[in-house]
Amino acid sequence: MLRFFSQVKRSARALVREESGEAVVEFIGLSVILLVPLIYAILALAQVQAGLFAAEGGAREAARVLADHPEDQATALAQVELAFADFHVPSTPSTEIGCRQCSGELRDVSVTVSTSIPLPLLPDWLGERVCMPISVTAVSLVDGVRLDG
Repeated sequence: MLRFFSQVKRSARALVREESGEAVVEFIGLSVILLVPLIYAILALAQVQAGLFAAEGGAREAARVLADHPEDQATALAQVELAFADFHVPSTPSTEIGCRQCSGELRDVSVTVSTSIPLPLLPDWLGERVCMPISVTAVSLVDGVRLDG
């Protein structure tokens, strides 16, 4: 009986010796499987957030310019382009200028900036299927409007 237990003890030690180092391989494998998609998701969200910040900032500044100088559309469009350049967004924005209320005391100007943000690390031949569409609208009251009645 004692011989049986000593033989079991020896085979258990041999089994432990054979599996030494496998935990490191498993840890690295699981880390790669879990971390690569997580890092990609963070990169994709950062790219989309940069596009949103650029579109929002460009639309807001363009609306402010047009509220002060309604005839200066070139400067407003330049503000949108500058915002996209500041945030290093690779797509080109589409800008629409209009108004919700075009006459009267509460005249305003609205600027809508739309674009599609490509997801990072994906090939260009996939086209629009791998882009996130973004559209932001900013509204500003035209200069000279009285709000106090």
